[in-house]
Parts: sequence; C-alpha cells; structure tokens
Amino acid sequence: MNLNDFGDRRMGNFDWNSFFRKINPRIRYAVFGVIGNQRYSEDVIQEVRFKVWKNLPTFKEESNILTWVISIARNTAIDSLKKMKREEPTEEEALNNMVDSSNRQEANPVLAISVREILEDMPKDLSEILIKKEIEGYTYEELTKLMKLTKRKVESRLNKARIMFKDMCLIRKII
Repeated sequence: MNLNDFGDRRMGNFDWNSFFRKINPRIRYAVFGVIGNQRYSEDVIQEVRFKVWKNLPTFKEESNILTWVISIARNTAIDSLKKMKREEPTEEEALNNMVDSSNRQEANPVLAISVREILEDMPKDLSEILIKKEIEGYTYEELTKLMKLTKRKVESRLNKARIMFKDMCLIRKII
C-alpha cells in the first residue's frame, strides 16, 4: 500500500475515508486477535484509528505503513487488556458477566495476556510468522513475499510455530 495513493498527508488533502476503508479490516483483525471480545474491540479500534490519524503526519516512509498501523493496533490492544486487568468490575458488572458468560464466546483478557506471554517466549521467527498469519491475517502468498521464503518453508515454519504454541499452552495449563 502506498500512502501517496490517498493524497498528501502534509498538505491537508489526504483521503482518510479511503485510507481507513483499506486498512480497517487489518486493524480489526489485529485488535480482535488480542482482545478476543467484539464489544471491547470496537472501542480499541476507534482508539487505534485516532492514534493513526494523529500520528500519520510524523510517519517516516522508511517502513511499511501497514506494519506501522498493525503495531499501533496490537500495542493499543495490549495496553487496553492491561488496563482491563487492573480495573475491578463492580458487583453489578460481575453478576452480569456471570449471567452472560454462558451466552457468549468471548476471550478472557487474562487469557489474552497469557497468550501474549507465550508468543514472547517463543523463538522470534516462529512467533513472528504465527502473529502475522493468525492475528494480522496475512495470506501464505503475502508471507512468502514479506519474509522472503518459499511457500513450503512458510507452511513448515507456521506448522512448527503452531505445534510449539500448543505445547506451551498445555505446559502452562492454558488449554
């Protein structure tokens, strides 16, 4: 994706609607991958969009815009999880959560932090490919180009990463 396709961000004629329409699916996928809860994800997505809008004029085009945006999304989602973990629910919220929990399939914020810790403990090449495929939503073709690997090597590395991730989850009794 080329930023110049959307106008000049420094001259005030940047097409924000087209830009966000193009990157919003990636933001949504990255945030939901960390948060795991649709309701909370929407708030975080809005925060990410604001941060991108606010900081885009200072973006250095030496790096990939999509990677920059996904980093903002992932970091904002992680910060949001940490904040949720610190905040104690009110008695009414706790009761509503207990009643609603049987009716929805949402990830636990503490679980998401545990998953993040596992990814950080994995070898960088394995966690990177797992994050790009499963959280950021890259296709195999995109991964081959991005990581400069053959499709077979991407598939092999991704399989190894999935097995290691599952084993680490089992060891830590997450699943």
